[in-house]
Amino acid sequence: WNKAQPPGTPPLEETFAREEFISVKCNIHSWMHSYFVVLKTSHYSVSNENGAFTLENLPPGKYTVTAWHEVYGKQTQEVTISGAETQALNFVFKAN
Repeated sequence: WNKAQPPGTPPLEETFAREEFISVKCNIHSWMHSYFVVLKTSHYSVSNENGAFTLENLPPGKYTVTAWHEVYGKQTQEVTISGAETQALNFVFKAN
């Protein structure tokens, strides 16, 4: 993926066939680097500066929650939500 979008041009549209983490880099500017995360769900969160996150308004059910870090990989935990309760999940990534 290395598509330019000059001012005034229409939005870029792309369809992705599977869930994945996609690294997006500029071939000219090494500091321009980001990620797309393709999910099959509308339930997601981005952690804040302290690493905390919330997933609000989840319907009751069993969920697999995945935490991902661009250097340290991903971890998953299972959680069952039965109502409007709050549950804590802690993910710990260790530096190499």
